[in-house]
Amino acid sequence: MLRVPEGCRVGNGRLAAHMGVSLILFLAAVGGWGAYAYNVSSDRRQERALREQVTRSAKENERVNADLRQLQIEADRNRQALDQARRDLAFAQQQITSLTEQLRARERAAAAPAGAIRAPPASAQPVAPPARAPRSQTVRDPI
Repeated sequence: MLRVPEGCRVGNGRLAAHMGVSLILFLAAVGGWGAYAYNVSSDRRQERALREQVTRSAKENERVNADLRQLQIEADRNRQALDQARRDLAFAQQQITSLTEQLRARERAAAAPAGAIRAPPASAQPVAPPARAPRSQTVRDPI
């Protein structure tokens, strides 16, 4: 038969108090380990979510950089076209000035007396247009 120690008799309630305290400590330990396990699991889920977010951000960054490179290529092409248009405009203005001078010289010659000596026009030959720069052909990368 099981012998109960002298100070732990059921009659005085000490055994019940010890069992109650033991039960409370056991439940506290189980609760603490459960909270620890939940915390570790939660940290892993959060870490996984952060890794996925970093991966998505890196892909988005690569896409934005590719778009930026494409826009820079288009901007360079547009600058070259603008420079060519400015050269063409300057040539056209020179031609207009030359033709205007020739027209005025002809008007003066037509209005001059019949026996007067006529001066040759200032620029009898038209000026050749400036050479066009070759356009670069670029291939767009499919994204």
